Amino acid sequence: MKKRFPLKHSFFILLILISIIFLSSFGNVSTQSKEFSGVLESNKLVIFIIHFDSLMCFPCLNPFLDFYKLLPSPFRENRLWGVVIYENSKKKEKKIHREKIVKKKLRGFLQANNIECPIVLDSFQSFKEFSRGGTTLLVFDQKRKVVEKYVFPLSKKQMEGILNSLKN
Repeated sequence: MKKRFPLKHSFFILLILISIIFLSSFGNVSTQSKEFSGVLESNKLVIFIIHFDSLMCFPCLNPFLDFYKLLPSPFRENRLWGVVIYENSKKKEKKIHREKIVKKKLRGFLQANNIECPIVLDSFQSFKEFSRGGTTLLVFDQKRKVVEKYVFPLSKKQMEGILNSLKN
């Protein structure tokens, strides 16, 4: 029997994770260069959610990778987090084996694409509800008190809007 978390629990888990990430990321802001200070002091957090199976489909992830490369390096290191959702087996032996495969393939993907931001593995699929439709980008804006959700591929207008909002 598959263990499912109700949407209420998934949302609660997401809020806790976001709070921890958001609060812990403020410590590194003052040590960054002034060149990107507008970006780093903007109190914004971006989380991308990718399904593990999408990692094997380069055309599926190409729009995400193009967008990722447009972000300034300090922002990628301090204000961007990733969540990779994967389904795990119920049997302990298969679960351990599957987790090793996921970690190894993810490590290769991150190195091959020069991705610097922290990545969290979600075997419980707590973030699945937030990523219906494909690779998803969540932008948390503390100043405006909003959360914006985007599904890749992004339009040119969406990309420009997101990048401009991250600088303000």
